[in-house]
This record gives sequence, C-alpha cells and structure tokens, in this order.
Amino acid sequence: MSGNSIWHQAIRYGAVGVIVVIGDYLVFSAVLFSAPAAYLLANLAGKAAGALLGFVLHRNFTFRGQHRYGPRRQFASWCAVLLGNICLLYTSPSPRD
Repeated sequence: MSGNSIWHQAIRYGAVGVIVVIGDYLVFSAVLFSAPAAYLLANLAGKAAGALLGFVLHRNFTFRGQHRYGPRRQFASWCAVLLGNICLLYTSPSPRD
C-alpha cells in the first residue's frame, strides 16, 4: 500500500479539515477579541483564512504530486469555484422564507 492510497488520502483530507477549522476559529477569535463589534468582519476574516489555508494544505499535503496544472491556474480555478459557491449561498432561498 503506497502513501498515496485512497485511505491515506482520506486521512490527510480529514486532518487538513480539522486544521482548517482550527485556523478559521483562531483568526475569527483574534479579530473578534481585538474589535468586539466587528463580528461580521471577524467571520469573513476567519473564513478567508481557513479557505486559503485549506487550498495550500490540500495542494501540498492531501493531493501532493497529483497536479496537472501550475499553482496559479489551480488557484484561479479554486477562486472561481469559491465565488460560485458564495453566489449560490447568497442567492438561494432561505428555508425560513
């Protein structure tokens, strides 16, 4: 069984997910601690830091050695998907509506 088996990759994926959540929380908490009224900014900063951390860690740890394109093209693709998800999130009807 090689280091890039699907099980090893799944474990790395989960580990990166935990690290991303911790990073998101730490940035959110730091911004909120320094400016308690800026909870929306704290949330945005935490999510952005977590997303960027996830991109870097997944590219270099989870899916290492499986790159078809360079980092700029991958980052551009990742940003396009992220933007699409954000648009879907904010334009979809709420279950409370």
